[in-house]
Amino acid sequence: GRPDDALCAVRAARGRQLRALDRRGRLENLSPEARARFEAALGGYRRARATLDAEVAEDWGRTVVELEAHRARRAAAEQTLRARLDEAFAALAEAEAPFVCLPPAPDERLLVWFESDRGVIGFIAGGGPTVAVRLRAVAADAPPEAQGAALLDPLGDALAERLPGARRLRLLPAGGLAPLDLHALPWRGQPLIAHRPVVYGLDLPARTPTQGKTAVVIGDPTENLQGARAEAEATTKALTGGGWRVEALLGKRADAVAVRRAIAGAALLHYAGHGEAEVGDPWAARLPLAGGTALTLGDVLTEGAVPRLAVLAGCQTGLTSAEGTSGGMSFAPAFLLAGSAAVIGVTRAVTDDAAAAFSAAFYGDRSPPEADMEAAFARAALALRETHPYAWRSFRLFVR
Repeated sequence: GRPDDALCAVRAARGRQLRALDRRGRLENLSPEARARFEAALGGYRRARATLDAEVAEDWGRTVVELEAHRARRAAAEQTLRARLDEAFAALAEAEAPFVCLPPAPDERLLVWFESDRGVIGFIAGGGPTVAVRLRAVAADAPPEAQGAALLDPLGDALAERLPGARRLRLLPAGGLAPLDLHALPWRGQPLIAHRPVVYGLDLPARTPTQGKTAVVIGDPTENLQGARAEAEATTKALTGGGWRVEALLGKRADAVAVRRAIAGAALLHYAGHGEAEVGDPWAARLPLAGGTALTLGDVLTEGAVPRLAVLAGCQTGLTSAEGTSGGMSFAPAFLLAGSAAVIGVTRAVTDDAAAAFSAAFYGDRSPPEADMEAAFARAALALRETHPYAWRSFRLFVR
């Protein structure tokens, strides 16, 4: 009946959970009392984080027995961090910025998939009237060909008509469809991303990102991934050659204190190292750093400033879940919620040679052409497909 209204309702419902963590959007609408509670909880989080960092920094001088004794204290400190984070965002929950259902940009096409009790509905918007098509459900473990036949082929004619004039496709999968590698599904003989660059959107409001050409490159902070160190060194060289001012934090230099300080003033972050995530407990996600420290989702969400582009070439930094409506929480949405304009994340575990190959293709011999970042990502993903036919589909470009 009214596909535009239905599409806006789907988009509003899809992003409701993540918008609850949109600190900047909600702060503007908080009462003075709620804002004071938020600031107090945020201060408590940062003090607890500083205490934990100080504890970890002293580990090098402790005996095995002393380390065991400190383990319980550290676990308690981590629980305190979680509690302070919960307090801060509970205060934010008292205000909500209204969702504005903006139409797609003139040079993008919006593809939305929504699951309901009555099946799957696919939408295409931009380049013409909004189209809604009822689709058949498909299993998450079905072959890519079956997924493409179910989710893309019925939209095929409408999509083909709208490709001329489109610079990119912005995908908004909801619920159980969020983990699917939609950009890699076959459509008319090629992966979808081979037709146009593909990004995954969160439908967050635009923010003014960090400006300038300062970058921080973090490489092999746990000193057990030689491929990650080589990746970081090559990335540093490419960025420097492109006119960026780069701070390289390699190996033991990349502890949590140094990393948080560096990313707060950088316009670009490249992380080459391990990533840890749990589907059942997304808030346990961490980027392991030097000296037994780590960067957590809470650290990112409470940062005052984050890079406009974060390239997180570690396992599961963009992990998506079928739980909820928008794909769940991981480092990719956390950076976007904190203010980044775009994040490259990885949805699965990948080898360090696959991550290094992707980064080499993305940066090439120069820094990424930000004016055409989506195209640079698409070229890198398709290049990786030739050498890593499974791992390539795990890399995604997320945008606000």
